[in-house]
Amino acid sequence: MLIMTLIVGAAAGAGILYAATLPTTKELQTSLSRAQSTIDQLNSERVNLRAELNSTDVLLAATQTQLSQTEANLRQNQTELAKVHAKLGLLQNATSKLQVDKILLGDLRKDTPTTRAEAKSFWEGVKNRAINADPSLGVSVDKILATLDNYYADWVYPAGNATTSQQIGQILLNASGNGAFDYLNNITMFQQDALLTVIISIDLVTTLLT
Repeated sequence: MLIMTLIVGAAAGAGILYAATLPTTKELQTSLSRAQSTIDQLNSERVNLRAELNSTDVLLAATQTQLSQTEANLRQNQTELAKVHAKLGLLQNATSKLQVDKILLGDLRKDTPTTRAEAKSFWEGVKNRAINADPSLGVSVDKILATLDNYYADWVYPAGNATTSQQIGQILLNASGNGAFDYLNNITMFQQDALLTVIISIDLVTTLLT
């Protein structure tokens, strides 16, 4: 009888203990459930953040590529602009040179004066203008000036005073022997050199315009 009483008492105590701990177990399950939900939400947010990060990385790479291309285009444009400025400078210089050559062409179209004094003054003026077009042309004009006196002294004036063809023939022979006609040859050489200078200037302008 005593044993049965003890057994019943123990069972009753266990029931009371289970009943006392039951709310605590439910609370733990609820907490665990909430924690798992939070973990799942955090995992979902982490996946989303990773996807956004990957998308940002792709966008950043594309932006860097575009920036690099823009910088390359800018450098190319700056190079092309520098070339255009350089070409424009050359064209301006060539055009100015062509204006000087135009004046020289005007001299080439003029007739040589008939008197020695006029001829000397004419060629000295031509020399000053020719040097502006090409300094080397000054040497060509110096040759003309160096042979000018012989031409007039040995040919122009004697021939102008001759009265017979026989006298003219003799004067011509003497003038040729004295180099009087080097004057005319030097004029021809100067004209050729001057024309070449003008042609070079025209070719340069044409090249720069193409």
